[in-house]
Amino acid sequence: LDLGLEYSDNTEVGVTFDAKNLITDNDSLTARFIYFDINVDDEITSVTSEAANPLPAPRYANRASNDRDGIEFELNFATTMLYTNLAYSNIDGEDHLGEPLWYLPADKLALNAGVFVLDNALRIGTQIIQNAARDVQVYDRTTRTYTTQTQDSYALVDLYANWSVSEKVNLRVAVDNVFNKEYKLMAGTGGGIGDYGLGRNIKTQVSWRF
Repeated sequence: LDLGLEYSDNTEVGVTFDAKNLITDNDSLTARFIYFDINVDDEITSVTSEAANPLPAPRYANRASNDRDGIEFELNFATTMLYTNLAYSNIDGEDHLGEPLWYLPADKLALNAGVFVLDNALRIGTQIIQNAARDVQVYDRTTRTYTTQTQDSYALVDLYANWSVSEKVNLRVAVDNVFNKEYKLMAGTGGGIGDYGLGRNIKTQVSWRF
């Protein structure tokens, strides 16, 4: 296709914090904050419109660029009996025309927490993920144009347990999307507002080392 290479410049700046024995004699707290910026040049894109790009013009070319930046924050606290993790991420960006990058993920807040019982042989926990609303480009096959619509925010709740029965046998069970929440994934087929994600999903695993 006689295409050149895409190039990207990635810059990341962050700070971390670590402390121990804050509440008990055996606990730990860690925190991490990162800002990142990604610039892509000579991006390979396609133009399939015969009106805008009639044959024999190439359908693919190094004609675009984009710029993305965002933040990530993570906070962890653990003791011998419990643990918790809080994470937040945000990313924004625009293309070479100054238009928003509609395929970027939504702002996300996730909480993962659990406890250790039976002398730490059994771990029981839950994960709660909140995804913010986001704008998406939806293709109208009648008018053959794109319109901007909003993909709704949603929260998912997961439960899980991990039991080390012995040094050789381990049992795991997890229930994803406990409340069977209906939600849309990041993008849809053919430019739709989003394909539906999985409903309630139960997973089990038994492992034996020998």
